[in-house]
Order: sequence, then C-alpha cells, then structure tokens
Amino acid sequence: MYNTIQSLLSCFFLLIGFLILCKHRYSLRRMLISSAAILFLCFGLYVLGLRLGLKTPAAAAICLTIPSFLLCRQLSEYRDFRYVFTFCSADLFGIVIMGLCNAFNMVMNFDVEDNRLVAIEYLLMFSVLYTFFWRVRKEYLEIQETQKKGWGSLALLSVTFYAMIYVLMGYPAPIRGRKEYLPVFTFVLIAISLTYIVIFQFIQKMKQQFESEEIKQRLHTEQKEKELYSQMAYVDYMTKMKNRAYLAKREQEFQADWEKVLPLTCITLDINNLKQINDNKGHAAGDSVILRVAGILKKVFSGTEDIYRLGGDEFLVLLLGQASWKASVASIVLELERNNAENEIQITAAVGAFVQREKGLESFTSSMKRADEYMYEDKRKYKERYHDAENKSHL
Repeated sequence: MYNTIQSLLSCFFLLIGFLILCKHRYSLRRMLISSAAILFLCFGLYVLGLRLGLKTPAAAAICLTIPSFLLCRQLSEYRDFRYVFTFCSADLFGIVIMGLCNAFNMVMNFDVEDNRLVAIEYLLMFSVLYTFFWRVRKEYLEIQETQKKGWGSLALLSVTFYAMIYVLMGYPAPIRGRKEYLPVFTFVLIAISLTYIVIFQFIQKMKQQFESEEIKQRLHTEQKEKELYSQMAYVDYMTKMKNRAYLAKREQEFQADWEKVLPLTCITLDINNLKQINDNKGHAAGDSVILRVAGILKKVFSGTEDIYRLGGDEFLVLLLGQASWKASVASIVLELERNNAENEIQITAAVGAFVQREKGLESFTSSMKRADEYMYEDKRKYKERYHDAENKSHL
C-alpha cells in the first residue's frame, strides 16, 4: 500500500515541477484542470497495472511515465525536443530528490513505509526544488523561445539519464532491498545533478551569446538606419549628390579648420532652359537632363566629395586647397559637348567661379555670392546670344 500512496505523491510533485518549467499552452485554469485529469488517469492506470501483476518499476514506466509523457505534451506550447528535455529534466530532478530521501531513510533506518514521514520529506525537498525552478523559470522560458537549435542533443542526454535512473532504482530488484548499492546510487544521483548544472550554465552561455549577437545586429541595424536618415537628410534623392543641408553642415566643418580648406574654389553651375525642356518635352526629359549634368560633374570632379545639387537646376562644386578653376570649367564644357553629341536634347549651362582666400564663414558666403554673380553673368550672355540667334532665324 505504501508504494501506491508514495507513487501518487511522486506523480503529484513531479507534475507540479513540470508545470513550473514548461511554457503553458492554455490558460492557468485549464492547465490545472487538465493536469488533475492527467494525474488521476495515469495513477489509475498505475494501480491497474499493479493489479494485473506488473512489478512496481514496470508499472511505473508503462502506466505512469509513458502516458504522462504523451498527455503532458498537450499542455506544452512547445512539442518538439524542448518539451522532451523539459519533461525529462523535471522528472529527473524529482526522482533525484525521491532517491535521496529513500537513501537517507535507509541509512537512518527510518520506516520507509511511514507515508507521513515520506510526505513531509517530499514536501520539504520539493519546496526547495520548486523555489529553484521558479527562480530559473523566466530565464529558462526565454532560452526556449530564443534558442531553437541544440535541444535534440539535450533531450537525448536527459532521456538517457532518465532510463539509467529507472534501471538503477528497479532492476534487478527495487533499490530499497539493495542497501549495499546506496553509495553507487547516491553518487549517480549527485553526478546527474552536477551534469545538469553544467548543462544549465552552457545554456546560459548560449543565451548570452545569442543576446550579444542580437545586440550587435540591433546596433548594425541602428547604424544602417542612421545612415539612411543621414542620406535622406543630406543627399539629393535624384542625383545622389550632397544637398543644401549638407552644405550648411560642411560650412561648420570649414569653420573648425580653415587652414586645411583655403584656398577654396567655388564653382556654380546652372542648367539653361530647364523650364522650357520640362514644358515642351515633359518632366521625365527634364529629370534626364539633370542626371546627365550630375554625371558630367561627377566625372570631371571624381576626386572630390564636395559636389552639391542646391536646387532644381543649380549645382555647386567646392575645390578645397585649390586656386585654379579654368581647367575644370573647360572640362565641364568639353564633357557637355561630348554628351550632347550622343543625345537628342541639347544641354547648355551657365558657369561661375570664385576663389576664397580669407578665413571665415562670412568670406565663404561672399565667395559663393561672387561665384553666383559670375554664373548669372554667363547666363545673361547666353540668353543674349540665344535671343540674337532666334531673331536672326526669323529674318
């Protein structure tokens, strides 16, 4: 009779341990009702097995362990190797406690048939186990959620330990009748416990490594987002050139160290007749012209990053530490001619340049203004030539 009552107590305490460690599939109320049903069903099968003549270890394995393993799987959110490892581990820790209690009673010559004594021992020892389970529960559930791989090996190890404990406890005879094997049995229980400590530390290390990789990935993503935001803020969407906002930022950088900047050549360029191209050919044609000019500037000034699109048809190039600009302007004109030879829509542009030799943002602003003045003068001359050519064509 004592075996039956103690088996019921064992099932009860082991089931609670499993419920603490597993990720619940259902609500707490439904979990409790289902757990109670599983407990009484498995215990009923166990009693039936004993009445049919099965020995205690065989009845426990066939009528308790296997049915409870299959039924408890329905309560767990995870039904893969994570469940196998959790179920076997919860049972193993419980069996270790029960085995140590039985070993203690045999060494102390306590009455192993005293169910009240066993119940008190189980209550005390399992309370300690539950406290440990509860403390690691949150972290263990996080590990189950984040770590999808590696559970197969852990599950195999836990099943091996589980089978080994069953063999030690029940064959060739119950451990209660083999007092001389208690040192070996106790050593095995302690060894299994220590192995689980190592396993848990290994899992924690895996989790920390995963979190470290996650942090690195998050930082990488944040860096990419910053670069994207920076590109959106400082880069012209169409031409991929720097924009006016970046020019303002660049001015502050110049202010910090003018010695590396001066002399500073400002070259401004404005596309002629872009509005007419948009009106007559469409905005797609106008965009194509802008991209052609941007490509020419990138080709001519391939060694500098200070190429800006300031507006719809206005561009700026800054040459740091350079006082010469005529060769660069000549290259722009030459590239425009080559480009026009390959395209139907002809492009002309007004260009102005000025060299800043004095320090200060005020001087920089003045230099920009002077370059614009030369550019507008060039545009005025172009318009005069353009209108003069039109007038002659009407004669």
